[in-house]
Amino acid sequence: MRRNHPTPGARRALLLAALAAGILLLPAAAASANGTGTVEFEGAGSGWYKSNLGGGIPEIECHWNGTEIDIGSDHGTVEPGVCETENFGPEFGFYGLTGHREADAGSAFGGWTVLEGSPTNGCTATSGVCADATTSETANLKVKLAFLPAYALNLSTSGSGSGSFKCKLDGGSTEVACASEYAEGTEVEAIPHPAAGSEFVEFSGDCSGSGPCVLTMDEEHSLAGVFDVEPLISLIKGGHAEGGTVQSSPAGIDCGPACDAETAAFGGGETVTLTASAAAGYAFAGWLNCPYVSPGVCRLTAEGALTEVTAVFVKDGVQGPGGPTGPTGPTGPTGPAGEAGPTGPTGPAGPTGSEGPAGPEGQAGANGADGAQGPAGAQGPQGARGPAGPAGKILCKARLKGRRVIVRCRVKANRKRHRRRGARHRRVRWALMHGGHAQSRGRTTVRRLGRALNRAPAGRYVLRIAGQRPQPIALG
Repeated sequence: MRRNHPTPGARRALLLAALAAGILLLPAAAASANGTGTVEFEGAGSGWYKSNLGGGIPEIECHWNGTEIDIGSDHGTVEPGVCETENFGPEFGFYGLTGHREADAGSAFGGWTVLEGSPTNGCTATSGVCADATTSETANLKVKLAFLPAYALNLSTSGSGSGSFKCKLDGGSTEVACASEYAEGTEVEAIPHPAAGSEFVEFSGDCSGSGPCVLTMDEEHSLAGVFDVEPLISLIKGGHAEGGTVQSSPAGIDCGPACDAETAAFGGGETVTLTASAAAGYAFAGWLNCPYVSPGVCRLTAEGALTEVTAVFVKDGVQGPGGPTGPTGPTGPTGPAGEAGPTGPTGPAGPTGSEGPAGPEGQAGANGADGAQGPAGAQGPQGARGPAGPAGKILCKARLKGRRVIVRCRVKANRKRHRRRGARHRRVRWALMHGGHAQSRGRTTVRRLGRALNRAPAGRYVLRIAGQRPQPIALG
């Protein structure tokens, strides 16, 4: 039986078909899934995350409005609320997420926070990009991007000089160029830098004085630096410049015999002292344009743009013979009286003078306070009972009601033989005792007795009514 064998070309076609069939029959679970890159947002500011991969990879742009993702992307497809892309394989040379941030006006970048994965480029608190160039196609990277409200920092300069500012951030020691705005809560220290020939004087605006200026960016701030031209003092030697040396205090000018002139800068308002010393064979003749002069010394204040002072040195000459003494000149006018001398010591006391007339009588002193009430005296023996009066006996009792004394009396008839007369109209003999002495006394009707007692001064008393026992009473 003859068999037909396939040709070499047919065998190659069968092999390719079988290989293709084997690939198509692989289970779906065996295929590897690409990793994803995810960006989340936080903060009350707003801004963009933008990918810039290129090379055919879909770019994504996500926007955070301070509350939510209002423009989002899911693997290159616009979808609000999501910001995600996909690893695209080794044909692009890397895997993972690659993009940069852009803050909106009035907002500032607040930093990246890595939530998942190990990024290889950026993704720090200050970096502008965040990327993951790993060798794993399935690696995931998830980061959080913060945008914060930003506040303006307005810097300006004034004064006769010039200068600029550098800034230190959040307590750091590195000086950087100052930005026009900063994220909320950033601590900014403004550092003044005067230009050559100028000096920093003080701050104005949100800081004052010449000390450190630290601002917390929780609102817009304005700050100005005052820079003035640094005062210069120029020393010029006159006469024989080689004839001496001039030096300044504080240091700055040191002009020796080989120096004709020298200029130095000093602090504004600073007092500068120039001292001249003549060399051998020379003499210092004096100063020109110096406001305060003493032998060999010139003292002045550094102010204005430039102050020129001249020191004159001359050669020593041979002293000639003295001339004849001239006639005595006329007596000059009397000079002004000198100042009074100090007061001399006190002299000894003189003899005692005769006694002067008596002065007028002084006013009477105030009355002393009432003394304490003495104890009541012992009750005397009861007298013999007299004959009953025709109208009966009157019995009285006094009591204090508020600030008034109320006296009530009644009449006790004698054996009912006599008619009772009204107690209010009976006359009684009474005495108001104080300290064993009668303060007041009298004979009056019961009706008028109460009025008499009410006129007495306040105090503690004993009321005696004829024919009755004494009654202690306090009048107020």
